[in-house]
Amino acid sequence: MSNSLQGFKSRIEDVREEILRKRRAGKLPGDTTSILKQWWQQHSKWPYPTVSAL
Repeated sequence: MSNSLQGFKSRIEDVREEILRKRRAGKLPGDTTSILKQWWQQHSKWPYPTVSAL
């Protein structure tokens, strides 16, 4: 593998690792979480749209 290709591959791997470190799996912003919780409380008995809602 040429030096430039090896350097490019190395840089791609570095960026990938940085993204994986910064990712917060399963965490939504607080306002989004509260909106979803509110929706769920309103629709928990039947969370599917009805014909009238379409």
